[in-house]
Amino acid sequence: MITITHTQTVGASPDQWEHCLERLERKARAPMGFVPAIVGCSVLAEYDDGFLRRIELPDGTRLRERVFVHSADHFVFDQVDDPDLTAIENRLTVSEGEIRFTIRVTLSAKGTERAFGDVEWFRGTHDYFGSTVESIVAGLAAHRD
Repeated sequence: MITITHTQTVGASPDQWEHCLERLERKARAPMGFVPAIVGCSVLAEYDDGFLRRIELPDGTRLRERVFVHSADHFVFDQVDDPDLTAIENRLTVSEGEIRFTIRVTLSAKGTERAFGDVEWFRGTHDYFGSTVESIVAGLAAHRD
């Protein structure tokens, strides 16, 4: 399997850690203000370790994701319906006095096969998640509303 990872500094100081954690949880439950490619989201079920959500993409595609909350700074979105992805991981860390956001995307066996057979698809997938980090980081650093 192939993993794509992007990390970017959040424009927030370490004393804003709690605010960033609150925003990360908000992103997990209502991602529309953080991820431009998601136009709708419904939480379908709650569990002790997270929840099941259904996201909607601009073309009307709906995908379910089982969200595992490992900690306030670590969410894993297992892909229930996406044949090309296994999981998307979101993590906040503090390093060298900066808050950083990391997205880690794991391709499924089918997605890995597709990546080796279609380099342009893989490049586009890699670039898409890289550009998504920019909007997520902006949302995480946003002032309290």
